[in-house]
Amino acid sequence: MLAIMPAAVFTFYLIVLATGYWLRFLNLTYLKAHRRTVPAEFQGALDSAQLEKISDYTLANSRVGIVESIIGNLITMIFLFAGLLGVYDK
Repeated sequence: MLAIMPAAVFTFYLIVLATGYWLRFLNLTYLKAHRRTVPAEFQGALDSAQLEKISDYTLANSRVGIVESIIGNLITMIFLFAGLLGVYDK
């Protein structure tokens, strides 16, 4: 039973990560498709050019955040699931 537990935790961890990255992907895809479309609530307060600049910044910032997140998650997985946590603890 204990031998199965690390594999189950690892699988669950991967499912949670994949779901989070999928949701980010969907959000960024929507933003790319509608980056010039000003919502009705913001008509008059924001024009298409401003929204495009904001969207471009958000896309660039999100790309950097995703790379940063992937690297951080890889390091976490190596420490937790490859046995480096015990080595680090010593």
